[in-house]
Amino acid sequence: EVSSDGNTLFASSADGTLSVFDLRFVHRKNTPRSVTLPDVDPRKPQPTPREQARLHKQKSQQSSWDKFGYVQSDNQDDELLSIVLIKQSKKLLCGTQQGILAIFSYGTWGDISDRFPGHPQSIDALLKVDEDTVLTGSSDGLVRAVQLLPNALLGVLGGHDGFPVEALGWSAGRRVVGSLSHDEHIRLWDASLLNEDDDDDEEEVMSGLHFY
Repeated sequence: EVSSDGNTLFASSADGTLSVFDLRFVHRKNTPRSVTLPDVDPRKPQPTPREQARLHKQKSQQSSWDKFGYVQSDNQDDELLSIVLIKQSKKLLCGTQQGILAIFSYGTWGDISDRFPGHPQSIDALLKVDEDTVLTGSSDGLVRAVQLLPNALLGVLGGHDGFPVEALGWSAGRRVVGSLSHDEHIRLWDASLLNEDDDDDEEEVMSGLHFY
């Protein structure tokens, strides 16, 4: 997942951690992901031992984000399998092996700020519908619509007869949602109900989803 400004890369991992990278550090000097010539001026006096100690202390006090453009969360004791930004990029949502939706607050990457259990099996795919709603693809074969903060399971869009759902995607124009599963089929679902924006149509939207 990449932020809307293209500067930040988010990577979930089966080792239970979330990694966040500032892509702008690729072009900066003296970082682990850049290759530059050292700025050495033989005419410039070298720092004294005391100055060197002071500079070393300043660098050691910098966070990994300030110093390297990289930060990693604590181990969440669960595999992080899928990822998507929601709430105007103020929240980062991760699907986990245990069927929990883990929610990070943007800029606070050490640990999650909220969690939403409820899926009986792993959440292998996430697809953003709007800032408050996502579709989840689970290893139980179902594609669910879920509301976040406040958390609610809205219903089931469709399924793959028990085969795990590995990927979800929009068609051009967002009229159709495609789901890919271990059954070796791509199934297409009518997304018109998901695109309803009027609060007056909420009952109509809910009636189009199935509950399991």
